[in-house]
Amino acid sequence: MALIKRPDYIVRQMALYDNDQVLDILSSLGITVGNHTNITMLKIDSNCLYVAEDTDTGQILGVCSGFNITRDLAFVGEYAVVPKYRRLGIGHSVWKRCLEHCSKRNCAIFPEPKTIATFKDKSGFQVIPARRMIAYSGVPQMFALNKYCDYCEIEYI
Repeated sequence: MALIKRPDYIVRQMALYDNDQVLDILSSLGITVGNHTNITMLKIDSNCLYVAEDTDTGQILGVCSGFNITRDLAFVGEYAVVPKYRRLGIGHSVWKRCLEHCSKRNCAIFPEPKTIATFKDKSGFQVIPARRMIAYSGVPQMFALNKYCDYCEIEYI
């Protein structure tokens, strides 16, 4: 197997024109994201998506999102690097930029089971075993959700 040379790249905020490349990367890795998810996220938190871009070719090499939900909570996801460019520090670069964007917020992740140890060891995330999922349809009535959340605060934005 030939060694891949680390490309020259920059980490920058994702732009709308990057969306197709990002969706192609995610899809090739079996990560399903809606066609308009990133566009919607950027409209709500314009600094939430970061990409690593090859400075010679313009190709997107990796992506990570750090979406600020409230003043105290963020969700980090869409963490992916094109397979042939893994283990070159690209993933670490976009991950670090997302965590900087999320600042001191409590960050939630939803990793694959095989990657949990990596997030615990490298980034200090803790596993919280008990979860409760609330499913609803129609127009959400935020005040009605309060009765399901023992320890959550609903913030209207």
